[in-house]
Amino acid sequence: FEREAGAALLPKLPAFMQRKAVAKVASMLRRMLPTVGVRAEQNPLLDAWTEDMLDKLNTHFASNSFLFGDTPNIGDFGLVGTMYGHLGRDPWPARELIAPRPHLRAWIDRMANPSTGAGAQKSLSQASVPHTLEPVFRAIFSEFTALIDGINNQVKELLKTRTQDGVLPRALDDVEVPINGKIFRRKALPYSLWMAQRTLDVFHAMSGDEQKKVREWLLPLGGEAFLALAIPRLEVRGVQFMPVGAGDTPSVVAV
Repeated sequence: FEREAGAALLPKLPAFMQRKAVAKVASMLRRMLPTVGVRAEQNPLLDAWTEDMLDKLNTHFASNSFLFGDTPNIGDFGLVGTMYGHLGRDPWPARELIAPRPHLRAWIDRMANPSTGAGAQKSLSQASVPHTLEPVFRAIFSEFTALIDGINNQVKELLKTRTQDGVLPRALDDVEVPINGKIFRRKALPYSLWMAQRTLDVFHAMSGDEQKKVREWLLPLGGEAFLALAIPRLEVRGVQFMPVGAGDTPSVVAV
């Protein structure tokens, strides 16, 4: 990271100065590891979860070129940042995690070097979600919904005792997430709540028929609880998050 980021951001400086400057950023990122749950006592749980999720994705890409059809869509682009940058290129995970899963490796390579001769794009309304992704969605809905619910509860409590136009802390207290029968702990970040709010806004902007289809798809995957979340309306200013409306009680996303 220090070598490549330095060369990209400060190309005119000598290499030693590039690395010295970027080392400060790397140090900041290392200090954030406990915030996102990278803690020594949780490493075995996190390692097992990672292996399991990569296996699920490898199984999916054994019979699918991309997540939802013959060409990449927003889901592929959202996923590839982690898979390419953090796992697919960094030497240890590329060798130990990605190389043993050839179908996942092939998808990463397809995303890095897209074919100009790909087939016609299928929209999500026209294509069904492959059954090979169902285990991935079940994990997302059981774990991510618990994470968002925990953050939501902390933010609501905080808003009871502070002015409504106040900036929320970047990180709050620990939140507990159930993973494979065990508890994973990490800091609650209001940022994640704001991102979930954006997803719910898309759902609520759908027609009644579209919402019905979404609910019918979510129900067997355990995703109905996500739609039931009542999240205080948050807005972002720069890198800070706060309730919408100075001095007003924040509205909630109602189902």
